[in-house]
Amino acid sequence: MRMGARRRPVDFIFSLDLELGEDDTPEWLSLAAYLDALNASAHEETMVTIAEQDRDAVVAMAPDLNPKPSRPRS
Repeated sequence: MRMGARRRPVDFIFSLDLELGEDDTPEWLSLAAYLDALNASAHEETMVTIAEQDRDAVVAMAPDLNPKPSRPRS
């Protein structure tokens, strides 16, 4: 079965304890196809995590990138 937004494959035995969602449909995969799908899903999840960490780092640096304007002299 492939589950979740990234369609991560789940092995048959593990899927027996899961409740099917509306978008989850069981399918038979060869071992090679299962491993390819698992690898692709893991790569996509890793890339999403890296992108989130990069975004958080940029947001954390944002105050340093935008210095406060100096007050005009009176």
